[in-house]
Amino acid sequence: MSEKTPPTEEEKSPIPQEKQGGATPLETAKSAAGKQHEVEQHEQHEKEEKNKGFSLIETLVAITVLIGAIAGPLTLASQGIKAASLFKNQLIASNLAQEGMELVHAKRDSNILQGIGWTDGILDACGSGGCYVSYTPTDNTNTQIQFQSCGAECPKFFVTPDGWYVQKTTGDSGDSETIFQRTIQVTNIVPSREMKIKTTVAWQERFSAFTFDLEEHLLKWP
Repeated sequence: MSEKTPPTEEEKSPIPQEKQGGATPLETAKSAAGKQHEVEQHEQHEKEEKNKGFSLIETLVAITVLIGAIAGPLTLASQGIKAASLFKNQLIASNLAQEGMELVHAKRDSNILQGIGWTDGILDACGSGGCYVSYTPTDNTNTQIQFQSCGAECPKFFVTPDGWYVQKTTGDSGDSETIFQRTIQVTNIVPSREMKIKTTVAWQERFSAFTFDLEEHLLKWP
């Protein structure tokens, strides 16, 4: 019979061979799982940071689009209101300028019918620097039409409680001051025969100043 060889120290040890030379399979698996978890956490963190960036960009884009959507209609509405106001004031100014011409005509006719100089009360007041007309709109006799020199500046129009536009230095009780000023300028072209009349109505809008002009040559008759 052969003799049985006694077990070595390595065979006696309950610890596997791999333990002495490196990690066990269980420890290796745990280490790999830990590293995988770290990688997943890192990727999740990067994803969250990227999502934050996208959220900020999306918010800025949404705000920009919203501002554009609001600003467009507001700009159109503002331009529409401005255009409507300008059209209304131009219409008033044209009527006031035409009225200035008619008042000079009326004064000329009144002078001729009274047998006085046809330019009396017109050329002397409106010859230099311009003039304005102070009169009562309801007076049909033309006796209240008075041309007065403007001096440094012509007065503004006032609207009476009856709705009449009257140009005067100070308003009466119940009058409302307007933004319109009218200047009448008269130039003697042919003495005792022909005058040039120019009426200018000026007014101030919110952001700009405007004028409306009419010009005419007036002759003596007969």
